[in-house]
Amino acid sequence: MLVAVIGLFVVCVTPDAVMSTVFGLGYYDETYLVRSVREITDFLLTVNSACNFILYCAFNTVFRNRFPCDITSGCRARLPRRTCAVSCFASRIFVRIHL
Repeated sequence: MLVAVIGLFVVCVTPDAVMSTVFGLGYYDETYLVRSVREITDFLLTVNSACNFILYCAFNTVFRNRFPCDITSGCRARLPRRTCAVSCFASRIFVRIHL
């Protein structure tokens, strides 16, 4: 899984990093070609974020089991109680600390 996440990161983030750091190309005062390429690299950054979620769901059973519990309020998911207990306990601690 780690290889897939890192590979996806390199493929999706490298074009934007090269455009920003090596060429110093931004959005303002650039030609339409540069703006178009920047839009494509921004789209690749979005694809990276979306595909990371899919990879985590596909490869990590702990994430796949706890995600519905974290989304639903109060651990009322249809999962067994023991899979939700740790996640809900951690979220309650997080809420207490940040309130």
